[in-house]
Amino acid sequence: MPKKSSSKEYVSIPVDSKVILFNEIQKGDSFLFLYDEKVEKFNSYRSFLENGLKNNEVCLYAFENVEHKWHPENIFAKQIENKQLHIFPITDLQSLDKKISKMCTMTKSDAAPLRLLIDFCNLTNPENIDAVVSSGEKILRKSKELPITSISAFNTNSLNYEVVGKIMRMYEKVIFLNQAGEMCVSLPTFSRIKLSKKPSFEAVSQETTETFVKNNLEIITLYLLGKKPMCGYDVIKTISQQFRCFLSQGTVYPLLYSLENKGILKIEKEAKAKIYSLTEEGKKIVGKKIDEFKAAHRHMLGLIE
Repeated sequence: MPKKSSSKEYVSIPVDSKVILFNEIQKGDSFLFLYDEKVEKFNSYRSFLENGLKNNEVCLYAFENVEHKWHPENIFAKQIENKQLHIFPITDLQSLDKKISKMCTMTKSDAAPLRLLIDFCNLTNPENIDAVVSSGEKILRKSKELPITSISAFNTNSLNYEVVGKIMRMYEKVIFLNQAGEMCVSLPTFSRIKLSKKPSFEAVSQETTETFVKNNLEIITLYLLGKKPMCGYDVIKTISQQFRCFLSQGTVYPLLYSLENKGILKIEKEAKAKIYSLTEEGKKIVGKKIDEFKAAHRHMLGLIE
């Protein structure tokens, strides 16, 4: 596993069902998917494509042109015929880039969202790793311009230490599928505490993560609102995406009202929504709270290591 950069920390959250996880990927997300060659991945692929087709997205499934263990043309025959789903065996990376560019142009003119599932499989040999990285970067750039949901998948058995490092630096969200068939999603945490002796990715139970979020909900909420003003619904949605922790309105809205009454937050009405942001006094308080939060956690980690 590659060394961790000093600017990012990651928390991995195991989930019970790999199919559910792929179903829960939000529209517009770009994920890196790392899998072991001995595990079953095609149920997850099918789920990801079905979800896109259900939402009327134009889908592309591209894969290394090797012997295939499943046949999407049999499962999605009607969608392929209607050109809602495109199946593309990758003969070379240049042809893949052309195919993606063509589909982006097509979906842009039709104003249709695009869903990409690119399985590079064993294409990441030392000779073409730069081309693979370039393809991934192009997809990420296009995702900022167009409504694209994408997964770039790699067989970990074909990757060496250096290649994993190059690929992982491109993505903020990573999904792992190990030999035991357990899947976890790895996301950057906001605190960025430096843990030099720890591995880059650590498994944390869903229960532990939910407890952490609920116990630190105020500082998490203030940090998120410091980055970007949001309505209450977007606060709940962002926490769900970042931590895979699902909070009720009854948990978040009373906290927002309380912080507003304390003068830490202010409200601006936008259409029917209330948009929360930090007041000037709130910005000072949040900065102090984050510093105290970091110091407390450094002290705690120093005690238990």
